[in-house]
Amino acid sequence: MSRSANAAIKGYFYQFDNTILKLLELNNSDAKVIIENIEDIDVSEADEYTAIQCKYYEGTEYNHSLIAPTIRYMLKDYYERLRNKKDFINYKLYGFYKKGHEKLKLPLTLEYLKENFLTFSKDKKQYIYHEELGINDTDLIEFIDKICLDINANGFDTQIKKIYSKIMDIFKCTCLETQIYYYNNALKCIKDLSVNKNVDDRSISKKDFLSIINKRELLFNIWFKHFKTEKEFYQKINSEYFTPQFNICSCERFFLIEVNPIEYSRIDLKEIIYFISKKWADISQRKSDTYCPYVYIHNIHENELIDLKKNMYDEGLEFNDGFPFQGADFEFKKILQKATYNNQLKIKFLNKIDYIKQVLDSIKNTKEIYQFFFESPFYNLDNKNIKHIKIQISNIKNIKEII
Repeated sequence: MSRSANAAIKGYFYQFDNTILKLLELNNSDAKVIIENIEDIDVSEADEYTAIQCKYYEGTEYNHSLIAPTIRYMLKDYYERLRNKKDFINYKLYGFYKKGHEKLKLPLTLEYLKENFLTFSKDKKQYIYHEELGINDTDLIEFIDKICLDINANGFDTQIKKIYSKIMDIFKCTCLETQIYYYNNALKCIKDLSVNKNVDDRSISKKDFLSIINKRELLFNIWFKHFKTEKEFYQKINSEYFTPQFNICSCERFFLIEVNPIEYSRIDLKEIIYFISKKWADISQRKSDTYCPYVYIHNIHENELIDLKKNMYDEGLEFNDGFPFQGADFEFKKILQKATYNNQLKIKFLNKIDYIKQVLDSIKNTKEIYQFFFESPFYNLDNKNIKHIKIQISNIKNIKEII
């Protein structure tokens, strides 16, 4: 990816992060943020409305020409409100620049505004913007009172640390939970809002935002991949769920795996199943609480599933799929058979998605579900007593990296 493309992506992230931070910092739970309305971010709180232009120029020196078009756009909005007798709002330009901050002299004066931001040349012609609008000095002074220029914005890393701090304070969670749950959900929420065509659908209150991000599920999305590499993110998930101290109990674990029919590889899928069996099956002769995991494979063709199981059976894998004989109906009591040293059961296959709930409802022990999906979760369960972790992947090989 080119440097310019990386800079553009980082700029998007910076704006998304600033939106997240604005929502977290709102004092009123009913206060709202609107994305891409008058400016990049509009904040509506109590009787105040502020339109915020957010810019990130990591490698650029500050010059008046960088912010002048934005100031002229804000002035035009102010003048139209003045002319049409509409409610006035506040304006803020929030930007990060590599250097050159000393060039901007604050507070703004009338002459400084006119000379540096409203007078400009284009195509060898000079323009005096305030004269073209027909706005007088009195109104320009009023406009100055309504505009805030901040070119000493937080850097990229500083801003995200503030987000983490606010999230940990609000939800009383760890830094790891902040990153893999709340920030990831927040980023997806803002990204999804930003692409809506209707402005009302790009608006969200602090209360609704906190409700959306307060979900203990992983929604790894393509935007997050530009912020953290897949490897970094999967390492965090592994440390949260799949390190040895989290996997010593004999609870009933369900692994729901989506495959891509176009890129399907039986070798890769088998490797993952064997790995799951090795790590989460314990049928030691010395133990009384023996167990093995359940596996459901989503989007696999019925005939391929049969061939896969036949292949693994020929290789010596002992498994149970809930069918006592050919042509029989699925019997959840059959698949609930305990894995022991004598029967050598290492895996339990659930052939259809409908079987998952039947089995879950029949199990009295602690249950955990780990779902690996590509675009969106394919299995949803309305039971808060069952841990259900949803992990987005780009390739089924990612599963081994995670677990």
